Amino acid sequence: MKTKSFIAGIVAGGVIGSVATLLTTPLPGKELRHSVKVNYNTTKDNLLTAKQEGIALKSQFQQTWNEGVNKMKATASEMKDSVDDWKDDIKPHLHQLQKEIDELQKTIDETKRTPKKEHDEKL
Repeated sequence: MKTKSFIAGIVAGGVIGSVATLLTTPLPGKELRHSVKVNYNTTKDNLLTAKQEGIALKSQFQQTWNEGVNKMKATASEMKDSVDDWKDDIKPHLHQLQKEIDELQKTIDETKRTPKKEHDEKL
């Protein structure tokens, strides 16, 4: 929608510029026709250039978008693989840590079961 407004602005500007030139130029008929023809061709060329640049910009945007999507997919996949590798690396340590926690809990439970009197005698 914005492209259409931009092109409409260029066309309107070209028409207004041409009309203003016609009304304010003190040129003879032959020179005036030549001037109008030159202005027309310039406006036509400008519109064609704007159209081509718009098409190129759209194509570049689509290409950039697709590259961004592909990079995001690759990054997400790499992150998932990295997390999976980390999980695999930590598993043996996790098992060992769990064993140590269980042993500590066992020691705490034994300490709780030891009568206070026996504990005081040891000190």
